[in-house]
Amino acid sequence: MPPSKKRFTLSSDDIEQLLVNETSAMQELVKNIEEDIAGHIVFPDPIAHYPNLIQSIQLLTIHEKHHFTIIKEQYNRLIASSEVLSLK
Repeated sequence: MPPSKKRFTLSSDDIEQLLVNETSAMQELVKNIEEDIAGHIVFPDPIAHYPNLIQSIQLLTIHEKHHFTIIKEQYNRLIASSEVLSLK
């Protein structure tokens, strides 16, 4: 259950910019790792079948996109339902 107090709010553009910033930071961290080396760096994650660095970054991308899509859909439903309520 999320906390009941709002500490701050972010627009979808703000969240998207945070993702862009985090992506840039991740790119900076791995830019000097050769692909054949990155393929041998393995993470101890049995659920994901022990992905290597390249696979882990791909999984992270899919995971973050999934969460962003869910939040965006929930936000759009909230806006639509508040517009319906304001018409009454």
